[in-house]
Amino acid sequence: MANISESATPFPHGKGIIFKIQYLTLWNEPDQELTTKHVDWIRSNYTVEQLGLIGLMLKKGA
Repeated sequence: MANISESATPFPHGKGIIFKIQYLTLWNEPDQELTTKHVDWIRSNYTVEQLGLIGLMLKKGA
């Protein structure tokens, strides 16, 4: 440990990964309409999140 600088980052990914996000949606009924609704929701949510993260990265100059 004495060989590691106090200013060194403890994360191996450094500046490359800013966030770790898990996407989840649940439903208890085996209904095709509900399945479609939830899958569409998670896909649209994922798309919005990705666009937001890309915008954040562009602002930071990544």
